[in-house]
Amino acid sequence: MLTYPGGNARDEAAPGYAPALNFFSDLGATRSYGGAVNWISLGLFGAALAFVGVALIVLGCGIVRLGHRRRPERWALLPAPVFAGVAGACFIGIAATPWDIALTPHMVFVTLGFLAVTLFSVSLLTLQLVQRWSAAFWVPNAACVVVLITYEVVMCVYASTTLPEGLEVQVIGQKVVVYASTVNLAWQAVGVLKRRPARSARRERSAQPDR
Repeated sequence: MLTYPGGNARDEAAPGYAPALNFFSDLGATRSYGGAVNWISLGLFGAALAFVGVALIVLGCGIVRLGHRRRPERWALLPAPVFAGVAGACFIGIAATPWDIALTPHMVFVTLGFLAVTLFSVSLLTLQLVQRWSAAFWVPNAACVVVLITYEVVMCVYASTTLPEGLEVQVIGQKVVVYASTVNLAWQAVGVLKRRPARSARRERSAQPDR
């Protein structure tokens, strides 16, 4: 944000990045609203999104390894890795398509990315309830699901930035959901890591012959 030259949809000559008026995607544009070259911000934005995308894909792979011997667990486990992979691919796609030169694919990746994160969080919550995860993990995830669904509703209501408060609502809403999702996904990754040793130990005990 500190390297963004300036300008937003309301004031192209505004200095710097305005948290309530600039979308995150403005950081990934090749040029700012004022026409200044934006390569530094673009590079940092792309690297950050690519990292998050790869991390989501890795998280999905980690969930697959949790094990699914019982039928309810199998059905609960299947969707989460798929949605994690789609979300990760979409974030990488967002980084590769600056909105000022590739608006249509950029918006497709943004829309699918947020939808995939929402569906991933819902499917992970289902798995957590079926496997009886600690409330320390499923409660924050449930709260994040509420935030994500609320954001989707808000974006539908304020889809047009011609409304006086439309731009601010969309931009601030995006900030809230991105930061909330990032913190939640990082915490859920900790939960996945904590679950794997426990399940591996149970499988080893069940495989040992009775003495």
